[in-house]
Amino acid sequence: MSHQYYKPAKSRLQRSELAVPGSSPKMFEKALNSNADYIFLDLEDAVSPKTHQLWEKL
Repeated sequence: MSHQYYKPAKSRLQRSELAVPGSSPKMFEKALNSNADYIFLDLEDAVSPKTHQLWEKL
């Protein structure tokens, strides 16, 4: 599993996090337009059980 860290351009207090289901691309843009300080894609727990089963087979 790889993890990428991006150093923030400006150091600031992280007040809010927003988890976005990785199985819902329509929510990506909503997340980007939110005021959350930190956004991450949840690629496992926030997906439907059917989708999760399909991904486990890959």
